[in-house]
Amino acid sequence: MATESRGDRPWHRGLTRRSIAEAALEGGLEQLTLATVAERLEVSHAALYRHFTNRDDLVLAVMDLIAEQVEWPAPTDDWTHYLRRLGEQLVTSFVEHPALVAEARRLGPPPTIVAKIDQSFVALCEAGLGEEDAALALTLLSALVDWAAVSAPLSSPPILEHVRSDGPPQPVAFDAQLDVLIAGLRVRIERSE
Repeated sequence: MATESRGDRPWHRGLTRRSIAEAALEGGLEQLTLATVAERLEVSHAALYRHFTNRDDLVLAVMDLIAEQVEWPAPTDDWTHYLRRLGEQLVTSFVEHPALVAEARRLGPPPTIVAKIDQSFVALCEAGLGEEDAALALTLLSALVDWAAVSAPLSSPPILEHVRSDGPPQPVAFDAQLDVLIAGLRVRIERSE
């Protein structure tokens, strides 16, 4: 980052909310402080406060940036395909950014993610799910993705383990968990018809 000195205070060209959020993302959310981001950008710590009020404000901008990088699935007439694709994309994003889970729980989702989830709700409804089932599908998928991301540091690919009475815990792949979620939704839909 180019700087010019004006006395003791550096002056920064090209410093934007996005460039700061990108630098923060490169450094990772795990160790994110305004001081570490300023060091990465080679600017003064105070320069960041012209763009962000505090660390939480920066974290929300990073979360928005991550949401932009997710390959959100295109609407389809098959809700199972859409839900599966959405789950795969979200779990990949959460596994790539493990601290995102804790930050999202602490701060709540930023507007970009809320808008994308709203779009996903509409896509599921247009693909044939009723509003209640679409909301339930997204709620359960969120919990499944959250758990897969939290358990990811323990194994790769993200797994949960179940206990078998005849042996040691066995891995249960995220895809299998998603299959159970979809099968359960299908049964629920059949029962309500």
